Amino acid sequence: MKRLTLISYLTSFLVSCTSTTSGKVESKRLEDAFVEDFKTSSFCKCVESGSNQTLDDVSCRYPDYLYSEAQTISNLAKLEGDKIRIDSIRRVGRVAEGMEGKRAIEMCLKFYKSRELDSVARARFKLSEKAMKNAQNN
Repeated sequence: MKRLTLISYLTSFLVSCTSTTSGKVESKRLEDAFVEDFKTSSFCKCVESGSNQTLDDVSCRYPDYLYSEAQTISNLAKLEGDKIRIDSIRRVGRVAEGMEGKRAIEMCLKFYKSRELDSVARARFKLSEKAMKNAQNN
């Protein structure tokens, strides 16, 4: 009898550990997807802002869960777009005529890969996750 009780306790303990671990893995997957989509959308908006052209690419459309982040992404992209325009003005007359204003994608890629954008995306995910939990509790 003691043995059966011990086995049932161990089984429940292992099951609870497994479900906690799988919950953490799922949360990490959601965070990674959110961050990747946030950064991709930021990159697209950066290119649009830096080149004054609209990108009509499916990969540049916001996923449903990022609509609430559209203003943040646009603000970040505008800041980067301003840097790109300043850089373009400084390069006038210093580079070949066809190369003037062509660094937008390069600068947006640096922005995409930056730790700063990664930090903002992760912070926004945490805020979004917290808001979802609060909404579920109410």
